[in-house]
Amino acid sequence: TSKIEIGAGDLHIKAAGEADFTDCGAALDAELNPTTERKDIECAQVPGPVKGEIVGTKVLFKVQLLERSLRNVALAMGGNPADI
Repeated sequence: TSKIEIGAGDLHIKAAGEADFTDCGAALDAELNPTTERKDIECAQVPGPVKGEIVGTKVLFKVQLLERSLRNVALAMGGNPADI
């Protein structure tokens, strides 16, 4: 999958281990860009790669927060607003 662009909406984030999503407010121009790193497996008896394996995956998520309070920024960055 290549880059996915999303228009305006409300940003809700759920961290690993949490039960519910948290509302981070209105957002604009969200972009989700997953990339996968692959390594080819080669064999001396066969010309070219014989198989490819996924060795890593990275997902970049960018969004413009329209309700830029310290609470919403902390939530979007995975922090705890109580620590501010």
